Amino acid sequence: MRIDLGIILGVVLACIFFIYYADTLFYRKINKVACYCIIGAFYVAHLFICAFGNLPVNVITLFLMTFLCFICCYHIDLKNALLQSFVIVLLADLSELIIAFIPHLNISPVNTNFINATQSLILTLTSKSLYLIGIMIVSKLFGKYKSLCGTPSTVLILVPILTICSLFLMLQINITSNLLSGICLLLILINVVLLIINKRMINKDLEIAELKAETAKEHFRLEEYLMLKEKYEGMNVFHHDFKEHMITINALIENNIEKAKEYIKAICKEEAKVHYVKYTNNDMLNIVLTKKKEDCSDSGIEFIIDPIQVDMSFLSDIDTVSLFSNLINNAIEACNECEEKKIFLNISAANKNFITMKIENTVDKKPLVIDGKLRTHKKNKDLHGIGMNSIRRTLTRYDASLDWNYNADNKIFSVTIVLQNNKKDTANAK
Repeated sequence: MRIDLGIILGVVLACIFFIYYADTLFYRKINKVACYCIIGAFYVAHLFICAFGNLPVNVITLFLMTFLCFICCYHIDLKNALLQSFVIVLLADLSELIIAFIPHLNISPVNTNFINATQSLILTLTSKSLYLIGIMIVSKLFGKYKSLCGTPSTVLILVPILTICSLFLMLQINITSNLLSGICLLLILINVVLLIINKRMINKDLEIAELKAETAKEHFRLEEYLMLKEKYEGMNVFHHDFKEHMITINALIENNIEKAKEYIKAICKEEAKVHYVKYTNNDMLNIVLTKKKEDCSDSGIEFIIDPIQVDMSFLSDIDTVSLFSNLINNAIEACNECEEKKIFLNISAANKNFITMKIENTVDKKPLVIDGKLRTHKKNKDLHGIGMNSIRRTLTRYDASLDWNYNADNKIFSVTIVLQNNKKDTANAK
């Protein structure tokens, strides 16, 4: 049985690298603290098993432990969990075997009970560096953030390579075991710190990418609705000139009945281009609701809008588009996946200063919550689910609160928003 600093650090590093790998490829199904505690407990158990130095037993237990970590902590199916566990075990054990077979290290690939403390540190540093290289390459190729891993993340793969090269150079120099052990510990620390930095860089890049995606999407939607607004305004002019059209039609009927028919057809065609419903005193909100009701009709979704008798003019155009298009789009996406397709919208005044908005939709699947945030059930999750972030960002300008609830019995998902009617603060945003 062997317990020394090398084997302890080896298991700690394996645990850190597993978390990096799993977090990069999958979403956690429980909160971060609970997830990491479960993984840590499994690796502590694995430490005592590794102390006996029996390679076949280590391989089997590592596979089972990794599989349980995936199943307990991450959104992953059984088949994929088995595959990923195999990848982890392959990378971990292959890296140790490669280092153990280097002749002048004198380390047995089958039983590592008979190595000294310095050899143990060397085995840990070199094998875990190789393991880290494999982990980073696979994470970069298949991770959910792979499109966000730029040059800094790629260059960081060179660090464990340089670590191995540096150590083997040190072995060619006649230095004491204590100094060599100190160098190993320093190199291990450098690798861990750089790995943490790399993870934070990826998370930061993800936040920036989400913000850019949100901004681009909101501006695109605003432009779309502004174009619709121009059409509606054009129809208002058309209605204003209705009397003139009637006079023209009357004159054509008296002189040329065929031309009169063509003129009437042209008017009807123009009228049919835009169907405008005035729900509120906010023109942009009317446009959004009209458009979304048409989208729901096309998708076979019943969209019920309760009569709105609330002053909504305080909302700016861009905030109106961001808030309501995202809310209704989320509801439409959920309805498309269920048998009963219904959306309900209610906007009412709690008092003169506050407005309550509630949107409900039918949904067959329970909402997916990861780290306290709603996520999509779609397979491609890279930048999905960011609509709720955009909604929350918009609501911060109105001292608003947002709550959501899922009624499993009735299969109804509801979002309730209470926002402040603050015309003075929002007037400049228009």
